[in-house]
Amino acid sequence: MRARISVVLVMATAVLGCTPNYTYRGVQYSSPAGVLAAQERHLDSLLNGIEARPRPIAGHARVVIPDKEALLERGVKPGGSAEVRDYYASVFNNMVQFVPRAIEKRHIFERVDVQVTATPEFLGPTPGVITIYRYVSSDENAGWYYSSETTPRARINMDFRVRDVARLYNSLLHSIEVLAEKEKKI
Repeated sequence: MRARISVVLVMATAVLGCTPNYTYRGVQYSSPAGVLAAQERHLDSLLNGIEARPRPIAGHARVVIPDKEALLERGVKPGGSAEVRDYYASVFNNMVQFVPRAIEKRHIFERVDVQVTATPEFLGPTPGVITIYRYVSSDENAGWYYSSETTPRARINMDFRVRDVARLYNSLLHSIEVLAEKEKKI
């Protein structure tokens, strides 16, 4: 995911025997756990900044997100140690898990169910339900998608030009709202 969350891993080479440094939003941490805790605090802060709509736009939504293992297998490029790959998958997992929380907080739908899957594939329309899902692959098709009886499959846009993470996620929520406006109450 090309999100502008400034998660940078600076690894000293193993040959030199240096301890890895992990940086999140300009602050260095000595372990992945420190970065993940900072990321979770940051995401909680972003969630607190999301305003709920006065009324939902549409009825029932199901948000399907990949599990961490699927992100590790499909979303993290091969190479590096198992520890580094697990760290990247954990960062990615936190970002993916944030999206259904943001959708619920924004109150776009009357009801939101979250489903975690080991097989994040393209999903077709399900009668009576709007499905929002994260497709994970190593190609350019990876991303968030929206599927309903009205809109069989549409990529959900995020404005990657913005440097502000809150605005990035707000662009995702806005795109979902635009798609949901096309729905009748289902």
